[in-house]
Amino acid sequence: MKKFLSVILVLAISLCGVFALVGCSKNENKNFDMVFITDGGTISDGAYNQSAWDGVKEFAEEKNMSYRYYQPSVDENGDVNVDTIGNYVKLAVDNKAEYIVMQGEKMAVAVDKYAPQYGDINFLLVDAYPHAENSDTVDSFTNVMTVTFDTLQAGYLAGYTSVIKGYNRVGYLGSVSDKSSASYGAGFVQGVAKAADEDGTPVICEYANYDADNLNYDYSFTIRPVYKKVSESTEKTFKVNVIGGMGSGVYADGENVTITADKPEK
Repeated sequence: MKKFLSVILVLAISLCGVFALVGCSKNENKNFDMVFITDGGTISDGAYNQSAWDGVKEFAEEKNMSYRYYQPSVDENGDVNVDTIGNYVKLAVDNKAEYIVMQGEKMAVAVDKYAPQYGDINFLLVDAYPHAENSDTVDSFTNVMTVTFDTLQAGYLAGYTSVIKGYNRVGYLGSVSDKSSASYGAGFVQGVAKAADEDGTPVICEYANYDADNLNYDYSFTIRPVYKKVSESTEKTFKVNVIGGMGSGVYADGENVTITADKPEK
């Protein structure tokens, strides 16, 4: 997913650049500054910040632009204050940045607040839409471009591909407590289940609820099949034993089995 996000980001910045450079061919050789402001995480987090930063670097180097990143400080809960982000936006503007890139829902309110204040700056918001605090209404600005992708579908493809490639023990580690992480994990498990069902291969799927206390689901379960090759068995039914969930029982060959994980302990 990290490489996928980087590629999408490069394409989005390219499109954003096309809009910004219309009628400006005389400035073709100008060295533009581009700034990426993280959501408080590092650019080596192995997740969204790193993916976005990789995309910024790839595009900027290809276009011979100067680029940099700022990592705002976070509070004791790991959250970034909107006013703090505003200080870094101003810093980027003071340093002549013409493109400011942010990613994630944490930055959506900041973009909504500061983009109108800096109408000459091009903002790119990845995987979120600008909106005011405590509002679900998406706002639109002429200097803001957004790029999003369906996390459920991305997770589904990752899970499906893992099983198709021959892995029979897989898992998903949700590292942040937001809807995108939850949606990706749900898609991953569904993709694993679909591929395992099509291939007829027993698969162990584990989910670790790491650093995401507000997620209200846990898909961790283990399927321990008791089976023989159909050609070697005289049985017309087969027993399934599910640990950590519901779905145990006796099933006929080829019959679909529905398995539900137990609710996580609080």
